[in-house]
Amino acid sequence: MPATPVYTTTNYDLSTDIGKLRMVINDVSLLDTNAGVRPDGTFYADEELQVFIDLAGSWKRAVSLVLRALATAYARVAIVQEMDGRKEDTTRIADKLQDAAAKWDEQLDKAIANAATDASATVSWSSCFGFDDGAPRIFGVAQYGANIADAA
Repeated sequence: MPATPVYTTTNYDLSTDIGKLRMVINDVSLLDTNAGVRPDGTFYADEELQVFIDLAGSWKRAVSLVLRALATAYARVAIVQEMDGRKEDTTRIADKLQDAAAKWDEQLDKAIANAATDASATVSWSSCFGFDDGAPRIFGVAQYGANIADAA
């Protein structure tokens, strides 16, 4: 069996899409070889993460794909067991991962929509202060209906 990779600073590069995806899904452990995000404790290989990125079109969109894949993996091994008065219930992990994927997509969609809206709703300082046409202006004239005479 091949050794489980441990992502050290030499191969865990946050300047790459794979590194960013690995960080967001928390598939990194600098000390423990059995601390990957998969149910068996293994890590995703870089090649596997690249496939998620290719399918989704970006590392940001790939996050929800990975979370959904993990939900499927955790659902396959979900158990409820009790031993020595301690109960372990892993049946809800898959649901939580699905919820996290949906919330990630929702937040990403909002961020993209806000970025598109914000870009068209910017206020030019030159138009506020009249640098473009020589007319005297005070900040707020166009935006709030302020009267220049009120500023005097």
